[in-house]
Amino acid sequence: MPFITKEESRKATNSTSVIRTGYVGVKSKGVFAGWIWKRRWVQLTETTLMFYKSENSARPCKTILTRDLSTVERTEMRPYCVLLQTSNRARSAAKTYLLSFDGDDELYAWQDDIYNRSSLGNVMSGPTGFVHHVHVGFDTGGFTGLPNEWDAAVAGAPVDEKARPLVAESGPNTAAPPQS
Repeated sequence: MPFITKEESRKATNSTSVIRTGYVGVKSKGVFAGWIWKRRWVQLTETTLMFYKSENSARPCKTILTRDLSTVERTEMRPYCVLLQTSNRARSAAKTYLLSFDGDDELYAWQDDIYNRSSLGNVMSGPTGFVHHVHVGFDTGGFTGLPNEWDAAVAGAPVDEKARPLVAESGPNTAAPPQS
């Protein structure tokens, strides 16, 4: 398990932002990990995934910080199973966990919620549905391909010679070396 400070553990246990709870089959992988699946009460908050021996347990027996998850993906190790892997941190080696659910709906709900709270789900993606309508270029005579509104705005603007792209005489797609 990645190293968790006492302060992080206290904050995680006292967290009120519970996203999802329920009984889950749990198995950790590793040299000393058992081959038996254990039924655990699992609680997902904004920052942690906490495993309890039962719903009435006061303290978690294992806590994973969602920021430490490097993998959250479905696996065929068992029906309705999700693979979680933690990344290496200062005092701990990476660890692998398998979570088994009762069906597809439960599996995907947990998987999506865990993924979205991990560093994997917080990565900003590129634009979606992007359509390229205009291609603007620069030729020796000025800009090419500008929409009429832009062409009118640029027409009277002063030209900054240092900002102007250099174009080789061999063609418009070949950049010329900088001149001194």
